[in-house]
Amino acid sequence: MRTLLSCFVFGGLLVSATTLAAPNDVLLTGLVERDAAGNPVRNPSTDLVMGDQEAFKGLTTELGFVFSPHALSPAETTGHAGFDIGVDYTLHFIQTQNEYWSTATERGRQGKVVPPVLQTIGVRARKGLPFSIEVGAGGKYLFESHMYALGADLKWALNEGFIWFPDFALTAGVNRLIGNKHVDLTVATAGAQLSKTFGLFGMMRIAPFLGYNYVMINAASSVVDPNPADASDIGGNFTFDQVFLLGNGYHRALGGLRVGAFIFDLTFEGDLNFAGNQAVHQLGFKLSLDF
Repeated sequence: MRTLLSCFVFGGLLVSATTLAAPNDVLLTGLVERDAAGNPVRNPSTDLVMGDQEAFKGLTTELGFVFSPHALSPAETTGHAGFDIGVDYTLHFIQTQNEYWSTATERGRQGKVVPPVLQTIGVRARKGLPFSIEVGAGGKYLFESHMYALGADLKWALNEGFIWFPDFALTAGVNRLIGNKHVDLTVATAGAQLSKTFGLFGMMRIAPFLGYNYVMINAASSVVDPNPADASDIGGNFTFDQVFLLGNGYHRALGGLRVGAFIFDLTFEGDLNFAGNQAVHQLGFKLSLDF
């Protein structure tokens, strides 16, 4: 019942989002090569407008980090009879000095300042299985947009709850962007985590954790019309070259703390993504029920 209720709540957020203004929506029509006069450059052999491939890769890399799976939990599983469901809120610190944020977002195209922080809210359920395996599923929504991601993840704890040794787990996850007609985006992660749970005052439990992820981003585009106001100018339409998953990977370090009492858990996590000028660092919070 709780799972069903949470799905209805998250679904309501998504539906209501589609009725609001969407300044964070991404449009690729502005990502084109331009000459000194500001006119779109055409490929001399095909006469197609030339898309700015470097800007497309940079933009989708940052979006990939925003919509990527991230742990927000220690290495230990819920146990084969356990279940966890939570709501998370995450701040994503984007690189607004990159010009594509002002040319490819609705807010930027309206001449407004793009804020340095994007916000997402999500729900995720985790279920323990035998042999210290845990599966999870959920989604996240980007505020002030029509974009959200759905995904699933897997955790396998090679050690948990053994004397004073830290818990150690291998993790993997995948999220897929939904709600944007221009961008086809899939993000996968693989990594490992360490954590240890301690009792506190006989009433609470705390679990600091550290981890590493390898974040892989696959991005493609639909056909882009560089001049949507002119319906007759279909000869200039173009697509971007696909950015392939296995050739577009980045390192991520993460750390956090879970504080629990009774069936309630509050988790804090910080992520450092190493991607140069496209790095999006994150700070997340999750409130969950663990039973």
